[in-house]
Amino acid sequence: MKKLIPLLPTLLLSGCLVTVAPGTETNPSPSSSATTRPPIATPITTPSGSLAEASIQVGVVASDAAVLPLERNMARLPGVVVATSSDYPSWPKPRLTDGKLETSWFTASGDAANLGKTPFIDMTFPQPVKVTSINLRGNREYKDGYDILEGRLTVNSTNGKRSFDIVLPQPDRDFSLRFAFPVSGVTAIRFDITKDESADPGLAELEVEGNL
Repeated sequence: MKKLIPLLPTLLLSGCLVTVAPGTETNPSPSSSATTRPPIATPITTPSGSLAEASIQVGVVASDAAVLPLERNMARLPGVVVATSSDYPSWPKPRLTDGKLETSWFTASGDAANLGKTPFIDMTFPQPVKVTSINLRGNREYKDGYDILEGRLTVNSTNGKRSFDIVLPQPDRDFSLRFAFPVSGVTAIRFDITKDESADPGLAELEVEGNL
């Protein structure tokens, strides 16, 4: 049976709403209960402008990792610039936005947080966009031993920025940052990898759901 991570009611943390995800449960029965864990995303900076006013909901549902339609994925807009700290040969950065969960980007060998490096992904939009969610889709190409486990996701807008420390949950390391209210004027997204495994960890997709 597919593992599901249901959503719990939101909590108020540092001025924004964060949904706490419980632990996964396999083959649930009426008598079974889920084990809760701490919030998987925590605001770490004080925002300003419209980004400060946006309530932010974080939820992960293991079964919802379908690729976004092209017209809703701002990461695939013409003119989007993606920069990475490094690329492994034959597994370059365009794989992060190719719309395929079965292909992954990997860092160059040795560019890993567990080796003391600071790998990152930067995405800059050709014009400000309105964003409703940001989706990180875990590596599936070499699934065992090459995962990104934790990171810092930063949303930059014309009105300020906000960062989140996040944990990418098992089994697929998929994570969605969902805004309760769309955030307008988003100019760039940055993901700093802070915990990973292997010398060259990878990610399948970085999606930004929204519109112009």
